[in-house]
Amino acid sequence: MGAQMALAEAGIKLYGGVQGDADAAAKALAEGKLEYDPDARCDHHDHEHGGHDCGHGGHECGHGSCHS
Repeated sequence: MGAQMALAEAGIKLYGGVQGDADAAAKALAEGKLEYDPDARCDHHDHEHGGHDCGHGGHECGHGSCHS
């Protein structure tokens, strides 16, 4: 949550849980109609990586998830 708090302090708003086409989401945001989950969070960074980078360099660790 530290990163989310730092972003909020910098005036950056997060729109968690948005799914689907990015262009449609951007349009909905501009129209004030974007449906999102303000409580969505990712927990897949809370585990030990065992010497690899999760989601980087073509490797997906498969641990944790993004959820609300």
